[in-house]
Amino acid sequence: MDRQEIIILFIVAILAVIGLVLMYKNIDATGEATYPQLQRTNVIGCNTNADCYWALNSLDYECRVGLCRPKNAIGPPQYAPKLKIR
Repeated sequence: MDRQEIIILFIVAILAVIGLVLMYKNIDATGEATYPQLQRTNVIGCNTNADCYWALNSLDYECRVGLCRPKNAIGPPQYAPKLKIR
């Protein structure tokens, strides 16, 4: 490899790291956090209680049967706050 190829690979590696950091932080091009807003349109799906916490910003929900539900509640899954049900 010559010097020009090494420089190009280095620049690509830096851009890849920046992209991974932005994906990890869930930030889009406008600087808004994307994950909670995407989840506000549906019933919140989850794998762990932490998913419910991050999506709803509340410790009052737990993950049961793949959906966020209020703790100690019986009934249908909890819809995300600010969702208008008609």
